[in-house]
Amino acid sequence: SVSIENDKFGVGTDRFYSNGFQLSWRSASADLPRPLEWTNRQLEALMGPGELRWGMALSHSIFTPRDTRRTNPDPSDRPYVGMLMASVSLSRASERSLTLVELQAGMVGPSALGEQIQNGFHRAIGVDRSYGWDRQIHDEPVVNLLAERKWRMPLGQFAGLEFEAMPSVSVSVGNANTYGAVGGIVRFGQGLQATYGPARIRPALAGSNYFQPNAY
Repeated sequence: SVSIENDKFGVGTDRFYSNGFQLSWRSASADLPRPLEWTNRQLEALMGPGELRWGMALSHSIFTPRDTRRTNPDPSDRPYVGMLMASVSLSRASERSLTLVELQAGMVGPSALGEQIQNGFHRAIGVDRSYGWDRQIHDEPVVNLLAERKWRMPLGQFAGLEFEAMPSVSVSVGNANTYGAVGGIVRFGQGLQATYGPARIRPALAGSNYFQPNAY
């Protein structure tokens, strides 16, 4: 799956979370690469029963302050930063729950090329550049470990549409994002069993990143 998130889809400004891109892949079966077999055995009690998959993802995110016209950004505002991350994950999906454990590693700072991507794109479309990238966060490697569980709660059907709630709990520990989160979505449509929600770029509430109609 390919995910693109941009401020133009929402408030239309480059403040805070400006852009995100993610390319992700999930396996079609429980066949694991050898390095993941041992990890899967250690996590058996945590993850519980379900269809086993493993996955990989590559993502790039850009964050900017509220005022991108200042060459010397307000130190109390959100700093300029580009974040380039790769991840590997294990997941188990049953009819009513999805459990995920994901290891993320990457880089923040100039080596993540946030300035080049944002200002290069702005030049291409004739938009003012962001002026404060010289004050961006310095290069630093980042590592995160994330665990998440989602539950599927059917709410019935109406006019040929299925309705369901999907609460979730997640915990992330690392030097990029350390947080605990409780959230959820309510959705309606047809064939909802094919996925556990839309693919999103973390730390947003992300789905299963794969589609399998008539899985259960």
